Amino acid sequence: MIGHEIADLKKHMPNVDTRVAAIFRSGGAIIPKGTTTVMAGDEVFFIAEKKMQKGL
Repeated sequence: MIGHEIADLKKHMPNVDTRVAAIFRSGGAIIPKGTTTVMAGDEVFFIAEKKMQKGL
């Protein structure tokens, strides 16, 4: 996902129904939009049903 926008998530994980809740970058929180690009070092927090967690 590094270098890709949040909106591209479905392309990389088509069988996982999930949402990005927040990204922590450089000590601060970002509320992501579809155009937010994941960068190296980001901590990405997902929300998903328990049955989907194995795909993450």
